[in-house]
Amino acid sequence: PGAPGSVRVTPSGPTSITVEWETPSTGGNVEYYVIYYQPEGEPAMRVQVNPSDIPSTIRDLLPDTQYTIWIVAFSTEGMGERSPALTVVTQEEAPDVPGAPGSVRVTPSGPTSITVEWETPSTGGNVEYYVIYYQPENEPAMSVEVSPSDIPYT
Repeated sequence: PGAPGSVRVTPSGPTSITVEWETPSTGGNVEYYVIYYQPEGEPAMRVQVNPSDIPSTIRDLLPDTQYTIWIVAFSTEGMGERSPALTVVTQEEAPDVPGAPGSVRVTPSGPTSITVEWETPSTGGNVEYYVIYYQPENEPAMSVEVSPSDIPYT
C-alpha cells in the first residue's frame, strides 16, 4: 500500500499521544498499521493497530518528551510506504494538587469574629496554604491566606 495520509498527532495527556490518519489512496487493502514512535535520542518503538482502531492512542509514554511518529500500512503483499514523520511533545505532568478540605466548621468566637476549622484534604499533595474567602453583608468579598499550622483560624 501507499503511505497513510493526513497524519495528525496530538498529545492527549502527559503519558499518551493520539494519532489519526487516512487510509492510503493507493495499493491493496490494508490488513494493519504499525505506528512507530521514537523518543528523542532513543531507539524507535512500535505498536500494531487494526484499521478499525483509527484514531489510536499510544500510552505509557514519558511526560514532557519529544517523540517522532510515523506510520506504515501492511497488506497481504507486504509493507507499504512510510508516512512523513511528525514530532510532538507529550504534556507535562500536573502537580499533585490537594483535594478539598473536609468537615468545614464555622463558629462564632466573639461579637466581631468567627472561628473556622477544617480537616486536611485526604487526597493530593502537601498543602502550602489555604485561602479563606468571606463576605460581610453588603460588603465586597475578601480573603485571607492561612498556614496549615494556623488551623483553627479566628
